[in-house]
Amino acid sequence: MNQSMRLIRFFFTLLVSLRAYEYVMLSRFHPSLSLTTYELMGLLQDTVFLTPLLTCGLLMYLLLQKWFSRLSVIVSLSFFLLYFFTAVLILQYFIYQLQPLDKFLFEHTKQEVFFTIRTTEVNYVQIIVFLLLASMVSGAAYLLNGKATKWLNRIMLLMLLSGIFSLTFFSPAENGARFVLNKPIYFYQSAYRFLREKEARPELDYRHIVQQYRSAFGGMSYIGSEYPFLHETSQQDVLSTWFNRGHKPPNIVVLIVEGLADDFLHSYHGLQLMPFLDSLKNRSLYWDHFLSLGERSYAVTPSLIASLPYGRSGFTMLESMPYHFSLVNVLKQNGYFTSFYYGQGAWFHNKNVFYEQNFINRITDKEKFDNKYPRIVVKGKDNFFWGYDDRSLMRKAMNLTIMQQKRPLLDIFFTGSMHNPFTIQEEETYQKRLVQQVLKKNKEQSEFELKYGKYLRSVMFTDDAIKEYITAYSKLVDFENTIFIITGDHPMTDIPASNSLKRYHVPLVIYSPLLKAPHLFHSVGSHLDVYEPLLVWLRKAYQLHIPPMQSTVSNSLDTTTYFINRKPVVFMNGNRDIVDIYDGNYYLTADELYRVDEKFNLKAEVNKPQIEKMQQQLEAFRRANTWATMGQHLLPDSIYFSSLGYQVYRSISMNPVVFSGGYYEAIPKTKVSPKDLVFDLFGIFDQSAKVPLHGVYQLTNSKDSLLLWVSFGIEAGKKTFRYHQKIAPVLTSDSLILFKCYLTNEKLTDYKLQVKAAVYATNR
Repeated sequence: MNQSMRLIRFFFTLLVSLRAYEYVMLSRFHPSLSLTTYELMGLLQDTVFLTPLLTCGLLMYLLLQKWFSRLSVIVSLSFFLLYFFTAVLILQYFIYQLQPLDKFLFEHTKQEVFFTIRTTEVNYVQIIVFLLLASMVSGAAYLLNGKATKWLNRIMLLMLLSGIFSLTFFSPAENGARFVLNKPIYFYQSAYRFLREKEARPELDYRHIVQQYRSAFGGMSYIGSEYPFLHETSQQDVLSTWFNRGHKPPNIVVLIVEGLADDFLHSYHGLQLMPFLDSLKNRSLYWDHFLSLGERSYAVTPSLIASLPYGRSGFTMLESMPYHFSLVNVLKQNGYFTSFYYGQGAWFHNKNVFYEQNFINRITDKEKFDNKYPRIVVKGKDNFFWGYDDRSLMRKAMNLTIMQQKRPLLDIFFTGSMHNPFTIQEEETYQKRLVQQVLKKNKEQSEFELKYGKYLRSVMFTDDAIKEYITAYSKLVDFENTIFIITGDHPMTDIPASNSLKRYHVPLVIYSPLLKAPHLFHSVGSHLDVYEPLLVWLRKAYQLHIPPMQSTVSNSLDTTTYFINRKPVVFMNGNRDIVDIYDGNYYLTADELYRVDEKFNLKAEVNKPQIEKMQQQLEAFRRANTWATMGQHLLPDSIYFSSLGYQVYRSISMNPVVFSGGYYEAIPKTKVSPKDLVFDLFGIFDQSAKVPLHGVYQLTNSKDSLLLWVSFGIEAGKKTFRYHQKIAPVLTSDSLILFKCYLTNEKLTDYKLQVKAAVYATNR
């Protein structure tokens, strides 16, 4: 009994140390937060939630101590220390992101995980020192003797009872629940759910899924019963009212600004951080109640550029992206030259994969910059090249734009300076500018600057970079025929949002010399609302050819001048969960209901029928989202190919296959032209692949001689796969060229899978 109590004291001391560490580190990096009550409540509740873990450790001791007395103690102490060490590492993510770590590790590539770790300011020496000190203090508690042990035992019992009382009678406020939460336990639970659900197949009762979604959301002329989002392209043109018609299709510049909150375009804690964008919004069409669809950058690209559903953890993170329309592929087929500019690695969040599968003309990321631009190297070491700041990004893009003015342009930017590591040029200059403003403010505003100065300087820097870019663009011949669309990917996460809904609040600014007059819209909108209305206007004003059908989540942009929310907006939060929805005057987050006012303030409300209605909407969206994105039911292949004018040589619909031999012919010999040739192969396994598969595609001539032979692999452990390849032209005088693709299964493992494939030419 005495030894068991020693182990319990050791465990409880580790538990208290962990909460103390969390409290100190959060107070250091986010000093404006009021944490004491939440962290104390979290400590008390930890004693309850971690009782099963304590029980496991004690059982190890009791089972071993009869035969291996010393070893039993070592095993139990090691078990507790293992939990403690891993818990400290898991906590680092929350300390910097203010969101508990969940399935992030599983949904991202190793490259992306390491990128995130290396751009944070983790002090590993500090962590090691804390681990050693906490272990020593816990060891002292373990060795403690005499009357002090009785007092410590009573304190532990009191903590346990208080934790039970806290769970029973107290519930933290909406913004405080994440601080109370035990982050390691949350991570382990999320990981278990993710790994369990990974094997789940999309539901097959698609008619019910489609009907349920359309009944809950409506508002479109839907088509068919298999594709939940498929509808006729809208005929409502909401933008012509505000634009003069140019003499040719306009250039379109999309500026996705990392971390741009709508608050930054106004006086922010008494500071004027973005004077250029603040003034520009007053000369533009400006929506001040606009929303991103996710708390992280993964959400904005598919939402803004294509109005797509979210997939399991972001559309671009899908292993197998279904066919879809976007501004890129539609405008390219109308003669636009399309470009994406990014100062970091375009591989992050699969931006490069998304744009390449939309056949973008040019991707310019950190690998394409010249030596004349200053490189950003994290923490001053040359072992991690982060990329380039926003000024360099804009200047690089401007140089390329000047050389490419013969065709209408679609230029898409994704900035990065308002993101870790927040490295900017002329940092001292921006610090002086910030201090000059702060000196005129009160004590509270001065304290805010001291706490968040690094982030605020980056905001000022990005504003200047955008100003320089648009000023330079105004000197180009085509400036008078250019439209600038400016929004944020999400509000900056390093400065805590005032409530859950404000985590998504970004501006939408549409500026152009073609505007008849500026206008301010107070209606609620989201990134999903831009793609289709923009194409509808271009069709009417410039006779562009756009698809007659769409699979967008939204097809309308509300131009009402007063505050109103006309349609449900579903979000994917930082944990990649679809649990937040804003409909009418109500906002539901994690089953907690709030009434929303025109400043996006939230007031808790008890309304069970409204909660049930919004829960049903969320469930309908989740099911439709899964069916469309995981089951390849977003858009019929025939509509995709015909609407974009692609020449299809062979298209094989989703075909159930029993792969029991060593060879499967995905595409039989097919006559093709080698120009602009593209090959796509999709697959969904009945169960995750146990061994890797190998694929081959080849080109042969009329004599069956090989002109091209390429192999590719399909990794083991995959549930779905997609192989997308633009095939380089081959030099041959033969008029007959044949394409063929087959899969090989060297271990002759039985597989049940669904396969679809296509070989086609984009003609652009």
